[in-house]
Amino acid sequence: MRVEVFRVTGNAVELVVGENGTVREVLAHPDSGQVVGQEGSLLDYAEREYGSVQGLGTLRVNGAPATLDSPVSEGATLLIIPKVEGGC
Repeated sequence: MRVEVFRVTGNAVELVVGENGTVREVLAHPDSGQVVGQEGSLLDYAEREYGSVQGLGTLRVNGAPATLDSPVSEGATLLIIPKVEGGC
């Protein structure tokens, strides 16, 4: 099934994952790192850069709050809202 992954400050990437997939499976897709301009999976990127996937920010599937175990369906949009670092 096709799922779109979008990060507010990144590029949208359309990925093909298995039926009855989860957010974890989408983020583990070998091309998901393209969302942040990286090779490999977003899970691996998050582990390297932030120590865990929580460092990527807030996850939403079709607008609803999501966790790594949240299901995704055909045509779903996975939105990653980055954490704000620094600030005024």
